[in-house]
Amino acid sequence: MLSKIEFIELCENQLEQHINLLQNEIESLQSDMAGESKSSAGDKFETSREMFSARLNQLEISRNHFLQQRTQLKRLKTQQTSTVVAWGSYIKTEKASFLIGIPLSIPKLEKKGIYSIGLQSPLAQAFLGKKQNDKIQYAKVTYCIIELD
Repeated sequence: MLSKIEFIELCENQLEQHINLLQNEIESLQSDMAGESKSSAGDKFETSREMFSARLNQLEISRNHFLQQRTQLKRLKTQQTSTVVAWGSYIKTEKASFLIGIPLSIPKLEKKGIYSIGLQSPLAQAFLGKKQNDKIQYAKVTYCIIELD
């Protein structure tokens, strides 16, 4: 089973890949926009520019979201271990492990039963304030906290 730091590092790597892909797409789109020459059909040019601009805006919003998540992950790395579940806790149960911090989907880890969930998620809310050996029930599944990091 992964440690909290190992899991966070895997999450950071996943986010870096997303950020790099988005950055490359942004740069490519900006290059395409710069190369777009104004034709005699002005409306066509303006429509094309608006489409480029809208797509660029979407990409920048996504990139900024991932950058914020990366910042939160860095904070999670230095979060002090607590005896009760709180933001930044890494919970190991007999069924799965959960990092309480940011909602992040990493399919290859989820297949192994390792999840990063947001603090506001119903499952995280059920875990909050619990201690090692406490049990919770969520969606008809009982989880017993084996280890808390």
